[in-house]
Amino acid sequence: APAGSARADPAGAERDRALARADAEATGRAQALAEAAEARTRAERADKQAAELERRTARRMAKAEERAAEKIAEAGERAAARVAEALAERDEARMRLAMEQMRLTDLREQMEALRAESAQLRERAITAELRAEPG
Repeated sequence: APAGSARADPAGAERDRALARADAEATGRAQALAEAAEARTRAERADKQAAELERRTARRMAKAEERAAEKIAEAGERAAARVAEALAERDEARMRLAMEQMRLTDLREQMEALRAESAQLRERAITAELRAEPG
């Protein structure tokens, strides 16, 4: 179309501008739709990554909690074993003390018996001396 044709056909020029605007709008809409589809794809990918990360984190947490529970149980068992050992040592010490007390009681009784015997022997000796004295 020659350069002067716009003046020659104002309705045609207007129609050409309207078509150009419509083309530009259609191109803009198509681009917006493509950008929206790309954004949706990225969002879905991000959702999948977040879900996977969440699953991995949940697994790690479960493993960490399991390990912690095992360590706590083991520590409890070790503490219980130490308590049982300490109680056994205490019971053994109490038993030794009781045996020592019985031995001491026996020795006291023997000592008292020897004192009584010694006193009796002294009395006999005095009695014999008195008898042996003349007159």
